[in-house]
Amino acid sequence: MNTSLVCVDASMVVDLLIGLDDPDLVTLWETWIKDKTQLVAPLLLRYEVVNVLYQISKKSQLSRETIDEAIQALNRLPMQLYSDPELHGRAFTLAKDLSLGALYDAHYLALASSLDCEFWTRDAKLARAAQAKYRWIRLLEHT
Repeated sequence: MNTSLVCVDASMVVDLLIGLDDPDLVTLWETWIKDKTQLVAPLLLRYEVVNVLYQISKKSQLSRETIDEAIQALNRLPMQLYSDPELHGRAFTLAKDLSLGALYDAHYLALASSLDCEFWTRDAKLARAAQAKYRWIRLLEHT
């Protein structure tokens, strides 16, 4: 297992960006930065995060200024984003193997698998589906 890399999904990043008062998430993120852990994700992460921010803004839960600040912060995150075309085939296989409802989440799993690193999510449904077969899935529950 490559402990110098960690794959994170959009659920982790959105919660970090919109400032949820979650000390576990902040502590985990700060530990990764302090330890110089390379954070990775498929390029899809940016699209998913901005979509979630848009959905939140439609409900008027955050101001446009706050959304703009979150997007700027997203672009500054110290993350390596991957757009490897081979990811799609691996994601398809993983999604079928886990009977996932959509393919998006499987891209994160495929990347973590190919880089031999942990995958962190706040999506309990995804974690439950994957943890039974893959030991490198980590769930950070909401506090």
